[in-house]
Amino acid sequence: MKIHQKGIHLLDQYSIFSRGNGESDQPMATIRQKLTFTKHVYKIYSIYGEYNLKGSDAFDHSFTLEKKGGPLIASVSKKFFSISDIYTIDIVDTNHPD
Repeated sequence: MKIHQKGIHLLDQYSIFSRGNGESDQPMATIRQKLTFTKHVYKIYSIYGEYNLKGSDAFDHSFTLEKKGGPLIASVSKKFFSISDIYTIDIVDTNHPD
């Protein structure tokens, strides 16, 4: 995978590409930050559908990932007290919601 930040914009924009065997980069997704005044919100437009990545707290230490118009897919949390930025991802098992 390859992530490319799109130029200089007021809000963050990224493109994600898949790199094949000797092939050119294949576009997989575009991520765009939405203008909000409280928490960060990103829209993800991918070959698998549209998703929303929303900050869950004021300091952006946790996020939720949802499919547009669908259920929660995952929650992402930043670990406190670490030397570098470390995040944990809890993926929701939609086949066994218990």
